[in-house]
Amino acid sequence: MSVYANYDSISTNYDKNRKATSVEIYIGLILEHFRQQKNGNSVLRILDAGCGTGNYAEAFVDAKIGKLTLFDASEGMLDQARGKLAGAIKEGVIERVSQSYLPKIPADEASFDVIMFNQVLHHLPIDNDFQICKETIASAFKVLKPNGMIIINASPGEQHASHWYYSLFKKSREDFIKRHPSRDGLKKMMADAGFNNVRTIIPLDEYYWVNDDRYMNPEGPLDKAFRDGDSFWSTVDKEEFKQVMGKLKDMKNDGTLDKKFVNEMDNVRKNMGTHTLFYGFA
Repeated sequence: MSVYANYDSISTNYDKNRKATSVEIYIGLILEHFRQQKNGNSVLRILDAGCGTGNYAEAFVDAKIGKLTLFDASEGMLDQARGKLAGAIKEGVIERVSQSYLPKIPADEASFDVIMFNQVLHHLPIDNDFQICKETIASAFKVLKPNGMIIINASPGEQHASHWYYSLFKKSREDFIKRHPSRDGLKKMMADAGFNNVRTIIPLDEYYWVNDDRYMNPEGPLDKAFRDGDSFWSTVDKEEFKQVMGKLKDMKNDGTLDKKFVNEMDNVRKNMGTHTLFYGFA
């Protein structure tokens, strides 16, 4: 369960804004690894931990990659996933969709070939130097089969606040960055849990908004449906939110809230991307 965002309340708007991203990279990494293991023809068991509305699972179903188990803490998000994936559930490609709470993973040891966490870890408590995050990664190691694979889609450091509108909120942006383990910190957590050959990929040109028109909409922050696509808005300081919304409304009225303004604000994302793929092997 996210410690700051109420996903039950935003679940119906989530897919208006978000899509699975870098899925081709995931699939390439998975197929290459298991081809090397000489079991490329076996059915892979894949866990989508913190599956949200099932965007990544849907991409795997479309690509005919393995059989999937999905869990999330939000029943609202799971309801969206069940509707979207009803056909795959009926056919048995999706083996289970259920509610669960990290750091525990409700599965027997050595149950899965692949586990993926997609923009999940920053929703966990950060107390005691990200202890719950460490326990979550350790739990993942236990339920992976030998030579199994973990993929973590995460946004360390400045990546965690790289969307154009974050720069409007100086204090809230700084606080939000602190919610995420550092790049080196996350790699160490993976190694400490037992994962080997931990590597990273930064897909610089990709982001998880549905399209450019949605993401680059200058008036987007004024719309609740737009804000429901990013948990950042759940953390914004109330006074700072009020001030920034007032500024944006003034800009809209005087004609300066335009694509030029958004392009100028979007430099952080263009220079460092929105996410990093961390992967390793059990």
